Amino acid sequence: MEAKDKLWYLEHFDLLQRLKKDDIINMEKAMVMRMIGKNTLLHFPEMKSRYVYFLKEGMVKISSMGPEGKELTKYIIRPGQLFGEMSLLENAEDSNDYAIAMEDCVVCFMEAEQLKSMMQMNADLNMRIRKLIGLRIKKIENRLSSLVFKDAPTRILDFLKEFAREFGVMKEDGIHVKFFLTHDDIAKLTATTRQTVATVMGKLREQGVLDYNTRQLILFNTPRSIGN
Repeated sequence: MEAKDKLWYLEHFDLLQRLKKDDIINMEKAMVMRMIGKNTLLHFPEMKSRYVYFLKEGMVKISSMGPEGKELTKYIIRPGQLFGEMSLLENAEDSNDYAIAMEDCVVCFMEAEQLKSMMQMNADLNMRIRKLIGLRIKKIENRLSSLVFKDAPTRILDFLKEFAREFGVMKEDGIHVKFFLTHDDIAKLTATTRQTVATVMGKLREQGVLDYNTRQLILFNTPRSIGN
């Protein structure tokens, strides 16, 4: 992929839009861009403390393996976001997290030490990345809290609302979002089972709260009769 494509992309990256042109050019020179196929493991154990990743295209899920070998998905990365950011923190505990491409992706990555140096020289970039880390930690804490205080149907509905707000587009009847998640993905994100997800989503469809197919999910502004 040509350097000018990579530079153009970085200029439109959520986290970097307020950087000076020279800073973005320096970052572009330090990055490598790769095409990553669907279901590819991105966060290899020997690499995860060395690199930071910037997602250009596609979707990536951040997961960890539970004590019984069960995968728990923590959150989803969309285009324009960074992941592998914990390697930027001093004295950060080693993590068992890994990243998997949910579809074909284009990823830029650079050595964490280089980004740390840039953060030291740029207070705004430092603040924005640390804010991102704080929000990610808060999201995980909220999800853990919901496991304790909310039942499965509530967790699933709350997740779908959060998912639609983050990835969807507001239209006249509600939020429309490309539905790239499977029932198994949602189960891993809500600590439920695939069958529970199917049952709850079926009831929400009957109640007119949402509608979905293999291509998109619609979260309606107000409950309605599906098909009207």
